[in-house]
Amino acid sequence: MSRTIAIIPARKGSKRLPGKNKKELCGKPLIAWTIDESVKVKELNEIRITTDDLDIIDYCKSYKSIKRVRIILRPDELAQDDTPMLETVLQATSDLAPLDVAVLLQPTTPLREAKDIRSSLGLYNPLIPFRVITGYRDDFYTFKLNGACYVIPVRALRSSKAIVGDEPFIMNVMPKERSIDIDHLEDFKKCEELLKKREIKDV
Repeated sequence: MSRTIAIIPARKGSKRLPGKNKKELCGKPLIAWTIDESVKVKELNEIRITTDDLDIIDYCKSYKSIKRVRIILRPDELAQDDTPMLETVLQATSDLAPLDVAVLLQPTTPLREAKDIRSSLGLYNPLIPFRVITGYRDDFYTFKLNGACYVIPVRALRSSKAIVGDEPFIMNVMPKERSIDIDHLEDFKKCEELLKKREIKDV
């Protein structure tokens, strides 16, 4: 029986926004927003956090009661500025079978919700194993990828040597307001504003 494994990459270095994966966003580290939503998704058999950051490893000990959460120590050679994401994901999924499915969840899209992960998994069909990739409608004619969720068959990941690749894929369209990918401080501040508005709305 195939397994569905979430991969959350969180390296220590970041040139544009130093330490961004552990930077506090509305009261908790950036990476926590992705972990907290992923544990709500029962379809994920395991959640693997791959990191070279000892602070993140220490923080993730708070999830030790959740047996599905596992920490993978990333070697230094896979935590450089020029390390392709593919190499990180391949290392974190090296023990998986070809029919297993990797779900890449990058911490830099913290507004992604559990329902976005579930809907992506719902679009995946093992009989027609196209990748499922999230994006948003930028205007009437244009869609853009947002990096929030990639559902990738392990066999395709290894054979194509690419996260997206040249093969056909299915796009799961998310709302634009949940599609911010944090790259600069301005993105971080915008996420803070949106999260505060969300909290007020939920009260």
